[in-house]
Amino acid sequence: MSRKHWTMQIFLRRLGVFILCVGLVAACLIYWSADEASRVTGYSIVGGQAYASIDMASKSDRYEVQRYGGTSAVIVHNFNNWLFSLWHGKRLAFTLGVMAILLAYACFWIANELDEQSNDQPPG
Repeated sequence: MSRKHWTMQIFLRRLGVFILCVGLVAACLIYWSADEASRVTGYSIVGGQAYASIDMASKSDRYEVQRYGGTSAVIVHNFNNWLFSLWHGKRLAFTLGVMAILLAYACFWIANELDEQSNDQPPG
């Protein structure tokens, strides 16, 4: 095995461990400090009172979106709300944890591929 592959393997494995540790610790901290009030996407004012709304809560909002854009607009709007919700509150912690695990796995996988690649080559 060449020194170049060896140092790259060590770097990738250490990088994978670092990403995994930092990502999971950050996910835990976000999970414990997240407030469920962060799911609020807007406010509706009715009769002088402000009410928090979460993901197109009222039927009138859904009707207006469907009226202007059709059923596809409602589907796209729901998808956008779901995607938006992944980056707030406790869902952010889960998203960050999954991303850390996937990135660490990619680093370990590439390091193992380098190892297999160097074992396949004849010495010399």
